[in-house]
Amino acid sequence: MHFDWLPGRKFENAFSTANWTSPANGSMFTGEYPSEIGVHAKSPSLDVDGNVLPEQLQKGGYRTRCWTANPNISPNRQWDRGFNEFIGASKLMTGDEDIVDWSKFSYSDNKLTTRVGKYWSALSKCYHSEYDTWQSLWNGIAYARGGTEAINNVPDSGASVIEDLVSQRSFGTDEFLYLNLMEAHTPYYTPIGFDGPNPDDKITVTIKDSLGIDSPRDGTVQAYYDTCKYLSTVYREIFKELSSSFDYVITVADHGEMLGESDVWNHTYGLFPEITHVPLVISGKDLTGRTDAMVSHLDIYQTVLAMADINGQSRGRNLLELGEGKPVLTEYHGLIPVAVQRLEKENISQKLIDTYDLRLSGIGVPPRYYGHETIDGYSGEGKPVQSPKDVLAEIKKSISERKITENDHEMSEEVVDRLDDLGYV
Repeated sequence: MHFDWLPGRKFENAFSTANWTSPANGSMFTGEYPSEIGVHAKSPSLDVDGNVLPEQLQKGGYRTRCWTANPNISPNRQWDRGFNEFIGASKLMTGDEDIVDWSKFSYSDNKLTTRVGKYWSALSKCYHSEYDTWQSLWNGIAYARGGTEAINNVPDSGASVIEDLVSQRSFGTDEFLYLNLMEAHTPYYTPIGFDGPNPDDKITVTIKDSLGIDSPRDGTVQAYYDTCKYLSTVYREIFKELSSSFDYVITVADHGEMLGESDVWNHTYGLFPEITHVPLVISGKDLTGRTDAMVSHLDIYQTVLAMADINGQSRGRNLLELGEGKPVLTEYHGLIPVAVQRLEKENISQKLIDTYDLRLSGIGVPPRYYGHETIDGYSGEGKPVQSPKDVLAEIKKSISERKITENDHEMSEEVVDRLDDLGYV
């Protein structure tokens, strides 16, 4: 509704491969399913074999940039692989590029580095010539006290800074830019003067809300729609700038959101269609119309390589040369370990935790069927041409699952608090 203005080819039947950021983006960066690359709730780092999309583009002569307001997409989880420029969440929240990114250090997964050690590393960075020393030190003090929110000098979750960046940057002929915007993500709030909760009254949907242990605040649904309206407004300006510099712009959500359907909130648990059925539009010269072909995040990898005239192999297809749709798989790998730890700390029963901390699968079958496993069994909608369960079994059989060793998930309190804000903890 709010994005009807977006020009280009609209894919009405597009699906994420997972329920949240890391595995969904992992699929976009590799053209493979989360279980194949080992990027999911139990292992959120982009620690995968072979070249990921930015590395492929870099090898092909492209300059690559990543501007992300999402702390899950961070260098310490190897999401900076192949990027010439990486601007992360804390820099976007401060609005200044010459200030040390304190979140980069506190989000480190290195279990050998103590909290003091992480801050010492960041402190030494403050004295490098490319940084504003005093402002970096001041931000470090604020960050230690209150996390990313304490250094938020911008009116939103970073989109306004990205709007400034795209208008100020000069892009060359062979450029790739990846943006990750967070305005339509819990905590829900909009800038002062715009309809919706302001930054002082933000609405957060926590994991306990998601699992039915608590209930979200009144007005949560309206707050979400208000953030979507705001995102549409600011993204329209970002899109104008991008369209003047790039041949193609791909606009896609990595996941959707539950707003009380089936008594579930946020996107922490499950593979409901409200989470996995995502908007996808490719804008560029002569690209118009709509297609009902069933497509997946997997296809974005192959599509971008084709646009760049670079060869690459994956499960995906070039979205601009589609035939018929084909079945798509969705995966849920349980709760992230730090969420389990938080629930245990709050004396939530192990039985309830185990109920949600399990593997689930979903299957899309052309022309318009989608079904998925739940904690209560199985749910599906539409009329498939083939047996959904047979198709699901066939795809699973074709997957060579990567076995991973879970990372050490000790995190600083400010990181846990930020994940709490985002609804993951």
